[in-house]
Amino acid sequence: MEPFTVEAIAAVVAALLGGAAGEAGKATWTSLKGFVTARWGPESPPAAALTAAEETPRDPATVQALAGLLHDAADREPETADWLDRWMAQAGTVTNASGTAHNTISGNANIRTAIQGYQFTGDINLN
Repeated sequence: MEPFTVEAIAAVVAALLGGAAGEAGKATWTSLKGFVTARWGPESPPAAALTAAEETPRDPATVQALAGLLHDAADREPETADWLDRWMAQAGTVTNASGTAHNTISGNANIRTAIQGYQFTGDINLN
């Protein structure tokens, strides 16, 4: 099975829909649309999920639904798993979205400064 999760697919899809990577991101999204349409047809549930995600790109539920359909198809179809594995590698490079982060501060935490995130590049200076 492919080394990615529904959450990882959703992170990449959300990044692409959010405009990540400019023209390279658009090309990566177009390749996904082309694959889905060729594989299952323009009236298929995955194609409908793609359209819904494009129409409401900030709705996590639509992005998650698309990611779930793609992941489920990869579970059932080795050809889809192979294609999606290659696409995720390319898309992850383009968007730097290789997964998700969950940061929590709770309880009786007494914190002066907190930095939460998934991936940082460069120095962080709190002075």
